Amino acid sequence: MDTLEGALETVPMVGTAPWTASLNRQLSITGVPLSEALKAMVIDAFWPLPDQNCDNVLKQILYFEPYFNHFQKEYRNPSKPSIAIQSYEDMVALLRIIKSNSTQSLNHLLTTIRTTALATHITTATDERLLSSIEFIVRCWLMINVNVVNDMPEKPPQQYPYPKPRVKELPWLRTESLAQTIRKNLDPYGYGSGGAEDGQQASWPVSPMGKLRQGKVPETDEFSPYLNVVDMERIAGFKINWTNTLAEHLTLRRKYLYLFSQVTALRRLEQSGTSRGILPDGLIEETLETMNLLIPIESAACNKWLKRQTQKHGLDDPLHFRDYRNGSPDRDVERFRYWRERLLKLSDVFMRTKPQSPIGWWYDDRDKGYWWNYWLVFGALACTVLFGLLSVILGFLQLDVAKKQLNSEQKQAGL
Repeated sequence: MDTLEGALETVPMVGTAPWTASLNRQLSITGVPLSEALKAMVIDAFWPLPDQNCDNVLKQILYFEPYFNHFQKEYRNPSKPSIAIQSYEDMVALLRIIKSNSTQSLNHLLTTIRTTALATHITTATDERLLSSIEFIVRCWLMINVNVVNDMPEKPPQQYPYPKPRVKELPWLRTESLAQTIRKNLDPYGYGSGGAEDGQQASWPVSPMGKLRQGKVPETDEFSPYLNVVDMERIAGFKINWTNTLAEHLTLRRKYLYLFSQVTALRRLEQSGTSRGILPDGLIEETLETMNLLIPIESAACNKWLKRQTQKHGLDDPLHFRDYRNGSPDRDVERFRYWRERLLKLSDVFMRTKPQSPIGWWYDDRDKGYWWNYWLVFGALACTVLFGLLSVILGFLQLDVAKKQLNSEQKQAGL
């Protein structure tokens, strides 16, 4: 079995002293940032790379600032029970056990934790605090919200009233493994790998990314070039909200579109390979490709928009470093497996939405014939109003001249 000493064997060394920072001490004080050393330790613990140590990670810390803002908020999440983790060592030990038991049921995972030689405040913690600790680690490691449930409800829970955003949480049954829970919810085809039987259809809940309905044929083979954040905002009036929850990516609620922002952490997760066998194959790459699709790097307007968003919301700088393997964003509908349904829904809503203002109509040249007809009619109407206004003004001027002339004649006659 794993022990605390065994877990600490993976803690990197700086010089001759182990890094033994306390999460509890630094995170319990609101507004106190984590030390650079502790940040490097957390990154290396969650997503280790074989050819990189903490000294190398320290050089990249700046890119992870948005992630650690999220990390600290998750640690102090008021909507969750308090967690049992008090130190970096606690987190490393629990993380290792979770990783090594990702294909075992949650009940088995809890038993393993309680029978492992961990700190007393971990092994004797209540189920509520221990489960909250597990959820916290999964959220920060895989950037997916999971919520432990005892029984699966017969119907999906009601959404929160608009416009309050509903954070997507994948229900995790105690009889299921972490890998099974994630794959059955995120794989649109409903086949569970890493715990589920091959070919077994996933029961409710339907994938948050949208289960592809049988027999559904997309109306188009490619997504329109107009399907980008700038055109969606100025033509259709969409509002972009940023989320730290991967399962909430591309969620459209009325005109609020949610995009995943933690690109640096997502790339590091892919490079480390620690999610292999847990996240569906190709999910991370496809998620990054959706960002390339909606924020094309060759668009100057989209680049300016992203720069403003980054400054306003303190977003991940690497969002600017979007790259295309084939030189341009892949707009082929078939290219997207996991996000296809959400992208199709987004495209359908956007292409059917008409502008609500003259500025929107000016930019909306998706239908060239309709655009020209609109502005010809608008121009004719504007000219009619303008000429009518000029006629009225000229009429008033003529009346004023005639009145002045009449007054002048009356004065001369009086003399």
